[in-house]
Amino acid sequence: MDFPTDDHRLRPPDALLLAALCAVLALPAWLDGRGLTTHEATHCLNVREMFDRGDFLIPTYGGRPWLERPPAPHWLTGIPAALVADCSTPWAMRVGPAIAACGAVLALAWGVAGALGRRLGLMSGAILATTREWAAYAVGAEADIFLAATVTLAGALVLRAEFGPAAGRPDRVTFFGPRPWPVLGVFVVLGATNAMKGPLFGTAFVVSALAVYLLAGRHWDGLRRYVWFWGWLAYVAVGALWPIVSYLRYPDVADLWMNDYGKRLSEGYIGAPPWYYLVHVPWNLFPWTLAAIVGLVVTARRVFREGDRPWQFLWAWALVPPIAFSAFDGKHHHYMLNCMAPWGPLAAAGAVALWRVARDWHGWVRSPLFGLLILGAPGAGAALAFAKKIPGPDWIGMAVAAGWAVVATAGWTFATHRDGRVAFVGLVVVIVVAHAAAGLHRTAYLDRYDDDRTFLAEVKQVVPVEVPLFVLNEPHPLNAAWVLYELGPRAHLLHHATFLSSDRITAPEVYVVGRRYDQPVLAGYGEVTAVAESVRTRAEASPLERYTLFRLRFFPNLERYPEPPVNGMQATGRSPGPVLPGPVRR
Repeated sequence: MDFPTDDHRLRPPDALLLAALCAVLALPAWLDGRGLTTHEATHCLNVREMFDRGDFLIPTYGGRPWLERPPAPHWLTGIPAALVADCSTPWAMRVGPAIAACGAVLALAWGVAGALGRRLGLMSGAILATTREWAAYAVGAEADIFLAATVTLAGALVLRAEFGPAAGRPDRVTFFGPRPWPVLGVFVVLGATNAMKGPLFGTAFVVSALAVYLLAGRHWDGLRRYVWFWGWLAYVAVGALWPIVSYLRYPDVADLWMNDYGKRLSEGYIGAPPWYYLVHVPWNLFPWTLAAIVGLVVTARRVFREGDRPWQFLWAWALVPPIAFSAFDGKHHHYMLNCMAPWGPLAAAGAVALWRVARDWHGWVRSPLFGLLILGAPGAGAALAFAKKIPGPDWIGMAVAAGWAVVATAGWTFATHRDGRVAFVGLVVVIVVAHAAAGLHRTAYLDRYDDDRTFLAEVKQVVPVEVPLFVLNEPHPLNAAWVLYELGPRAHLLHHATFLSSDRITAPEVYVVGRRYDQPVLAGYGEVTAVAESVRTRAEASPLERYTLFRLRFFPNLERYPEPPVNGMQATGRSPGPVLPGPVRR
């Protein structure tokens, strides 16, 4: 399991190679025309409204303050999108996340190379880039990857600060004394995590791991390095900026933070069982799951008997956050993006250990034919047996069977190759090909938004440009964002159905996109006609939930009222209201 450690530099060609790998992984999502999911559309709507309005401090959704996220992820999404296209183009909105994910891959490789050697650094970066969860969120047009990238950079700086070439410790560490520059970098980047999500959330991933590493290992010299006035001052200066700005403009943001953290702790918000991460962390790491588990086994001696500090920290970073966050009711698999990076070197160690066993097998066991017989043929047979359940045309089952046979045979051949470089590079190429094929299939045949997207295209054709177009908000606070983003800036949000009696609406007739079940409510405001309807709406339980375009001609004597402001808690559905009085005709 030993790696050469004489070279601790990540060379420019190494960085270019990893960047090229990240670009190839992202390419299908840029080219295949895939649309946005509801979560992606919410983030992208925030970005588009921010750039349209010119307010780059407070994100909005339908004009309402949307305080779930700080503005930094929106800048990092919108600026690259504006440079390559615009903020209404889905593929362009994926460029910023891909850049952030690539930056994190490079940061991990740099940090691991400095602590444990260049070869392990390169392998760690390539493994992180090709894990299922990381590759998916690297092209997800949402904010999660930006927090993960920032946390990964902070962890990489810890590796350099503690174990890298510049990790020399001052003779006398004092509260106000000097520290190596990576130590200052840790504090600054940890502060920056507050600009990516709510206060302290990102910080918790690194600080919890670092605290367990220092205290459990009794590394008092390392602990003293982080008891540092100037470091914590830098953390507060950077980390408090967004919370202060948002609080000064919208004091109720404190209620939002307390509500979210309180519910995640004990009230079942996004509730999941205690073993949730025990299942999802291994799935996040696929296809490197087995290698990661073996990596824990083969590095255990170094961690517990030999006191190998770099591996102790990597263990803490990989394991402490999932264990700690399992105590909370609020869990989500994308939270664990923030501790996927240390699994890169662990999986690399496991992959090398597995390869060293496989390379000594007899030649016929390592042959492509053997791989085809034990992996390719059974998988292909299963694909053919369940071909009718695979979404797509009749031939897709045959294509999946043939594709699996090729991928499995190639994967076996490379994984057992006696040349380690050929084995690893070949396996990464196989994973990239399989990833691209799976992504293209998903876009072509698993798009649950396809019928609704066709419906919204019809809406754009049917509704005259001069007539106002509104989108009704829904009990689930994210759903309307997808419709708003797809329809473009001409569509406006109705925070509540009663806002149809707002005095801001002066037109005698409007069009409203809602659900079929909204028709009786709209009828209280005027003569309503269903003009168009989606063939099928994503996740519908009955036809009443299908998106529908209504034409509403207001009663001429409808009473109108001033429109109240919507605060951050109400915008996100954390608290009810506001509502206007029900429809009253003079």
